[in-house]
Amino acid sequence: RAAWMVNNGYDLALAEQSLVHGADLVAFGKSFIANPDLTARLRTNGPFNTPDRATFYGGGDAGYTDYPTLGAATA
Repeated sequence: RAAWMVNNGYDLALAEQSLVHGADLVAFGKSFIANPDLTARLRTNGPFNTPDRATFYGGGDAGYTDYPTLGAATA
């Protein structure tokens, strides 16, 4: 059997529900780009950075290396 990956706008609750219903993995895409420490944020229920769509796939560092980490966001 092939792996079943779900994606597109998932939050923790929807991801957990999908895994219970047979998904093998969840891709967070935009949420991960904006939150490089996404696993820590999911464990603590945020806060979450808002993705800046204008910087997606633009070829530069902006939008990939400049989002604050959880420690910086809560400090």
